[in-house]
Amino acid sequence: MEEQRFDRLARTVGGRRSRREAMRWLVGSMTTLGALVRGESATAQATTPLGGACYDSSQCRTDGGGPVYCTDNGYEYDGPLNCCRYEGGFCGENHENCCGQLECWNGGYCTDGSASRGPLPVYGLPLGASCTDTSQCNGGGYGVLCVGSFTLPGMTCCVMNGQGCVFDGDCCGSDLCMFQGRRIGSTCAQYNGGQCNSDLGCGPGLSCIRGYCQ
Repeated sequence: MEEQRFDRLARTVGGRRSRREAMRWLVGSMTTLGALVRGESATAQATTPLGGACYDSSQCRTDGGGPVYCTDNGYEYDGPLNCCRYEGGFCGENHENCCGQLECWNGGYCTDGSASRGPLPVYGLPLGASCTDTSQCNGGGYGVLCVGSFTLPGMTCCVMNGQGCVFDGDCCGSDLCMFQGRRIGSTCAQYNGGQCNSDLGCGPGLSCIRGYCQ
């Protein structure tokens, strides 16, 4: 009975192949399928990004930048084990991406330095965010400054005079967000007598003459 089943299977998969050839084909196919299943399983496990919680290094994605290990990154709030890199590995801008007591410095690489743990310098801050330098703001120096604002406390990223805005809180200093017409939209501007950089830095119907709206 078993021989009849095997003969039917051999004829189906092997055509005119002999029983021995069919057996080789069947064994080879099963081996290949097993390897594919194991490969897919390993790939499916490696889904945890750098800094993510884990329990085995096989879960950690490498994504270039050096090997990634599942171990203690020195922080308690994100769990006992995290995907991290050792010295020289790329870490982006997060200390948590480095293993042990290593820190993310030196241009975004895990470093054994004496610098105290703390937030890294941030860049690309949105309008209204607290800042200490214009270079931190998104678009810093190109229409956006880090200065005091009339509507928000402290130093914040804000739009300079004459540049586009959405509401008063976007504007630096004492500028207000004024609607200049459908073709222009709203800009940070001043009323009569206020300092300005261009005509767009003055309210409707005013011009910027010698640095003042008139």
